Amino acid sequence: MTSIALTKATKPTKKPVYDYEETGAGVWKTYHYPNGQRYREFQSYVDWFGLPLISFTSGIHPELGERKTAHGAIAIGWKARGFVAIGQFCQGYIAIGQFAVSRVLAIGQFTLAPISFGQMAIGVFCLSQMGISLAGIHQMGITFAGGIGQLITTLF
Repeated sequence: MTSIALTKATKPTKKPVYDYEETGAGVWKTYHYPNGQRYREFQSYVDWFGLPLISFTSGIHPELGERKTAHGAIAIGWKARGFVAIGQFCQGYIAIGQFAVSRVLAIGQFTLAPISFGQMAIGVFCLSQMGISLAGIHQMGITFAGGIGQLITTLF
C-alpha cells in the first residue's frame, strides 16, 4: 500500500513586490504574477466619511491568496462593499451585481433589497423574472399585497 503525503500550501517567504503608480486621483497598486496574471488595486486620495471615494480591486491578492474586497464610497470589484457597490458579490446602499444585497436598491441577477430589480429578487417592491415581494411586477412571483405578471400568487 502506497501512502501519499499531502502537504499544505504555504505562503511565499518573500513579500510580493508591487508596482505603484500615483495619479492625480489616487494610487494604483499592481502585482504581476510569473504566469502573466496580475492583481490591481486602486484607492482614491479623496475620502468620504473615512472611506476612499473610489476603491477598485481586480485579480487574486498575492498575500491573501484570494480576491480582496473593495471597500469605498464607490466600491468596484469581484467582491465589493460600499455606499455604491458594483461587483459579482456586492453589498451597499445601492448594489449592482450578480449577487446584490442592499439596504435601499439592488440591481442584478440575484437581489435582496427593499427595491429590487433582478432575475430573482426579494424585497418590498420588485421588478423581476421570479420574485417575492410585498408588491411587484414579476413573470412568476409571490406577493403579499398584490402584483402584476404572468404567474402571480397573492397571499393576502
